Amino acid sequence: MFERYTEKARRTIFFARHEASNFGSPFIETEHLLLGLLHEDQALTKRLLDSHASIASIRGQIEQHTPAREKISTPVDLPLTQECRRVLAYAAEEANLLKHDHIGTEHLVLGLLREDKSLAAKILTERGMGLKAMRKELRHTVPPQDLPKPEPPRHIGSLKIWTTLGRFELALKVADVNVSLAFYMKLGFHCAGGDPEDGVVVVQNGTCRIALHQEHITENSLNFRGKDVSVIAGQLQAAGVEFTKPPFTGPDGGTAVLVHDPDGNAIYLDSHPGEA
Repeated sequence: MFERYTEKARRTIFFARHEASNFGSPFIETEHLLLGLLHEDQALTKRLLDSHASIASIRGQIEQHTPAREKISTPVDLPLTQECRRVLAYAAEEANLLKHDHIGTEHLVLGLLREDKSLAAKILTERGMGLKAMRKELRHTVPPQDLPKPEPPRHIGSLKIWTTLGRFELALKVADVNVSLAFYMKLGFHCAGGDPEDGVVVVQNGTCRIALHQEHITENSLNFRGKDVSVIAGQLQAAGVEFTKPPFTGPDGGTAVLVHDPDGNAIYLDSHPGEA
C-alpha cells in the first residue's frame, strides 16, 4: 500500500498513529493525520500556515473536539477510519492527476481537503486553504529527493537482470500458528491475511510481511510475488540459474518457480491472475 510513499509521507502515518494513541483514540482519524503532517514536514507547514501559533491553535482545536480518554500503548496497531482510508485513496488519485510517481505529504494534504466533511478539512479551510489553489501550487512541484532511486539493470554476461522480483514476503514454517501469531503481534505486527484455522496467517509491520505456515510448507523461504514469473524464469535460465522446481502453472492460473541459493535457502517466485 505504501510503496509509492516518500519517507516523509510514511513517517507522517507513523506520527499520526502516535497522535491517535496519545489522544486515546482506538482509530487513526483525519485530525491525527493532520497533526502527523505538521510534525513531520516543517517546510510544508511553513508554506501552509503563517506561524507556530497556528500549529498550536490547530492542536487546541482538535483537543476541544476530542473526548478525554486514557492514552493507548503505542505498540498497539491502530486501524485507519474509513475517512482516513479515503484520504489516502484521494492522495494517490491526486498524485496520478499531477503525473507524480511518488505520493508525498503534499498529496496527503490534498487528500485531507477532498474529505471535506472531516475535522481536518474544516481546520484547513478555516485557515484559508483551498483545494484548487493547493492543486495549482503543486503542479510545478519538483518530485522530492527522499524517494529511493530505481536501480539500473545489472548485467550478467550479455543478459540484463532487473533486481525487482516483486513484492517481498518471508514464509516461515511454524509449529503452532496461533502461538506464533500471538508472538509477532507483541512485536507490533498485525494480522494482514489468512486464517489460523487454515494453518496460515500473514502478519505485517509497515512494509514487512511474514507468512506463518503451520502445515503448508516444508522449509522457510524468501517469497517474491506479483511479477511476471514466466519472464523472470526465462532470464534466470539464460543466466544459468538451476531450478529446484521449474516454472509451473497451478489450477488457479498462477505461475510459480522455486530455486535455492548456494547456501540452500529457498527462493520462491509466484504470480496470480489479477496481481500486478
